[in-house]
Amino acid sequence: MAADKRASKIAGLEEDHAERVRRVDELKARVPDPESVVDKWGRLPVDRRASNKADFAGRRYSAVTDLRQERLDLQAELETTPKGQRRELLARARQVQVSLDLWLGIPEPAVDEVCSECSRPLAWHVWSISVSRSLIGYGPCPAYPGQRAIYRRVMAILVRHASRNTTDVRSSAAAQSPLRRPQKVKTTRAYCEYSRPKTAASPPTTPASRTASSPAQGRSPFSGRGCTQNASTTRRSG
Repeated sequence: MAADKRASKIAGLEEDHAERVRRVDELKARVPDPESVVDKWGRLPVDRRASNKADFAGRRYSAVTDLRQERLDLQAELETTPKGQRRELLARARQVQVSLDLWLGIPEPAVDEVCSECSRPLAWHVWSISVSRSLIGYGPCPAYPGQRAIYRRVMAILVRHASRNTTDVRSSAAAQSPLRRPQKVKTTRAYCEYSRPKTAASPPTTPASRTASSPAQGRSPFSGRGCTQNASTTRRSG
């Protein structure tokens, strides 16, 4: 970095630091005792720390249980995987072991050592270049105004990206499988005769019997079950 650019960068950081110190001093003048500030549910910081400590204990228990099970699964998978295909499994197994050792090496924090705004120890609220520590929760408190703004921007980007992917998938599915128009079924006399229920054989008909058994006026002779066609009635005489 050039000397003039470096000096300009340092000057900007010093001005930013002075502005933040001024805002902190103003806040201290307005709130002399931070331990007397309640949250939106009316809880004091000491009450929130006790609750957050219990949450942290549950989180540690779940993490240790899951990591131990994953380690067993990876060991079983490594035994059945050829030697030339174990690279990714070995890397994942090392990462799981490092995370498990970190969780097991964490002592139980006291109540005053837990953050009142999140379920993490206060000692974790530092920047860490360790990937394993960052994965288990090292970093600034998510309740900090600056960090909260970052989370909101990231969440908005993720939601927008997920919505766009969902729209693209729906459009692609609609283009690949267009709706088919329903086809009309043509009803014929043969279809009606075929769809009629079969009955026992009847004796041969005569002209008189045909006239007596002809359908009533206004009823279609094709009105058998399964027939949807309307037709006019025609009297037949012998």
